[in-house]
Amino acid sequence: MQQPALSPIRHVCFISRTIHGRRGNPMQVTIDDLGATARVVLVGRLDIAGADKIDLPLATVSGAKSAVLIDMSGVTFIASIGLRHLVMAAKAMIRRGGSFRLLNPNPVVAEVITAAGLADILPIEQRA
Repeated sequence: MQQPALSPIRHVCFISRTIHGRRGNPMQVTIDDLGATARVVLVGRLDIAGADKIDLPLATVSGAKSAVLIDMSGVTFIASIGLRHLVMAAKAMIRRGGSFRLLNPNPVVAEVITAAGLADILPIEQRA
């Protein structure tokens, strides 16, 4: 028995639903202003949509503060575009003589950062 071919529109909708269903938690960004330091709390997936959501807040704090702490304990996934945004913010801080640190990433996220060879520019700290 032959299956009917899907129309292009139905096929696109199916792909869209599949991708949307895999996204899981949308990225949430909270910024705590601690004077010269900003603590940025990220919760969710740092995929394409998550990276888009953190782009402006990271650029803003990395240009305005002398130290930025990124609480990664709530990040469940990180893609290369998410790494790119973190590296860009870290480089901006380094150029200005500032400090940029990642706090408490889960083991999988920490392994991605380490395996990508980014542990020097994205230093990881485990804090209680």
